[in-house]
Amino acid sequence: MKRRPLSLPALAGVGAAMLSVLAAFLVLARGLPAQSEITVFRRPGCLCCLAWVARLREAGFRVAVQEEPHLGALRLRLGIPESKASCHTALTREGYVIEGHVPPQDIRRWLQERPALRGLAVPGMPAGSAGMEGAVSEAYDVWTLPLRGEATVYAHHPAGPSLP
Repeated sequence: MKRRPLSLPALAGVGAAMLSVLAAFLVLARGLPAQSEITVFRRPGCLCCLAWVARLREAGFRVAVQEEPHLGALRLRLGIPESKASCHTALTREGYVIEGHVPPQDIRRWLQERPALRGLAVPGMPAGSAGMEGAVSEAYDVWTLPLRGEATVYAHHPAGPSLP
């Protein structure tokens, strides 16, 4: 059987169909969270930091870990107020600061929203937060780190049931 070449209108139709499929794919892909890279700076020997890193990796983030014995100086350079400090500091590829045990789902939402703010923080080490899971789970807030002005609550996580 001899093949006939496609006519110009037929080729245009195939090209338009392919562009429509590509456009639909791009629209769908835009709504999906991209895998992000996060660099975590932690004090040597801190185990809860590694537990938080494990939660990030489980959520699909690519994580690099660097030991940093002078976290206070790093926080000062990054503009993190002492009242919002925790045991580790992270930077996303997009340039956001993530301080402390911020849940991966809050980070993902933040990266999708891309606000014109410095980042997010969970001050201290609340029981039940990402990487701090255990027998007790207390309520805690995730705070914004503004470029100027006051921090505001970004997400609230209520206390949960204790583990058996």
